[in-house]
Amino acid sequence: MGLLTDIAIKLTKSAAESAIKTSRDKNIKGKLGESFTAAALAWSKLFGRDGIVLRNVYIPKEDSDTAEIDLLFITRKGIFVIESKNYSGIITGTDLEKQWTAVMFSKNDMRKFLFYNPVMQNVNHVKSLRRILDEPNVPMFSFIVFSDRCSISGVTTSADNTYVCNLSQLNKLIDTIWNQNLDALTELQVSSIAAQLEPLTKVSTEVKEKHIASVSDKYGTNKEICPKCGGILVRRIAKTGRSAGREFLGCSNYPNCRFTRNI
Repeated sequence: MGLLTDIAIKLTKSAAESAIKTSRDKNIKGKLGESFTAAALAWSKLFGRDGIVLRNVYIPKEDSDTAEIDLLFITRKGIFVIESKNYSGIITGTDLEKQWTAVMFSKNDMRKFLFYNPVMQNVNHVKSLRRILDEPNVPMFSFIVFSDRCSISGVTTSADNTYVCNLSQLNKLIDTIWNQNLDALTELQVSSIAAQLEPLTKVSTEVKEKHIASVSDKYGTNKEICPKCGGILVRRIAKTGRSAGREFLGCSNYPNCRFTRNI
């Protein structure tokens, strides 16, 4: 079973691998990562782990904002709440740190980025989901799924029902949960939950744009770390010289650190 599942995942990944490598659009890369994860869940059904997959579910929050859940796998065992991260490089962090670090290498360069702790992010997703469900006591399993192009050996988490894994490990973890837990929902309840949430996958462009703006205001974008002093690289505009008017990345610790990088 495990080998067939791994082969299925790899075949699905190879079909779009070139698109990920060539795309410069972060949204496209993110959606491809979600597609890989959804495909892995779809293959799970072939091995007896029946469930309903919903993608990009916009859950209304009490403060009128929304929480966007990348993937939900609704099953008899409970709901798998999945945050997909299509990153590369080396990932480090714990469930108690507000920000995690991604280190990416190229032939002649190394870059570090800070990004909001995805475990905390998914805790909020689970809370928002549980608040609106007609079945609020359903078991929920929080998954942070990174692409196989990155190492997560530096990640630790001790939170209950919380898993951080690479994509190729996803089905094995679901299989373990499946074998260790009794059914918590009937097929009718599974269908009812999916019917309740399915309309939240078809929200308007206005709702999506408002969500993006809200997330940006609260958490900001991923922050690149200065390789020279560890400060944050920020966008600046050259005021003099041949590059006057052009944007570049400069260290936030200027003038003590004068590291720059072209954009």
